Amino acid sequence: MSPQVSSSPDNVDNDPDKGDIAVAVMPARRRWATVLFAAALFVAVAATVLDVGPAFAEPREPAPISPPLAAQMAENPNGQFRVMVHGTDLPAADRAVAITGMTKLTEYRRVAVVVATASAKQIEAARFQPGVTYIEGDQPVVYHNQAT
Repeated sequence: MSPQVSSSPDNVDNDPDKGDIAVAVMPARRRWATVLFAAALFVAVAATVLDVGPAFAEPREPAPISPPLAAQMAENPNGQFRVMVHGTDLPAADRAVAITGMTKLTEYRRVAVVVATASAKQIEAARFQPGVTYIEGDQPVVYHNQAT
């Protein structure tokens, strides 16, 4: 018994090897529109997840670093430094530490600070991360106006 082939519109594929099954074939224009839409959706989702700004954005000013940390980095450019990365919020500071490859030690949630160890290159890279507001080195606390 041979398969039944009937006349059909141009967008239906009647292959005799498939039997009586008619398979709809998407027109080329519609297929390209679907592919382009999927690609645009992927790029939009990836940009949102990765927090990527537009390619034509102005370069951002680097976050300032504390003068004592700058002096330490100048004295020992290949050293490892304990730093406190301040952010607009804790996720921004945490993301900067992770992206630059610093080693996270702890965090202070209430003040949006992540404490980490880093090289001078990692500190410089963190200065340009979105949401980083200040980077300071580990230094002794100095009390002012202390009652005697």
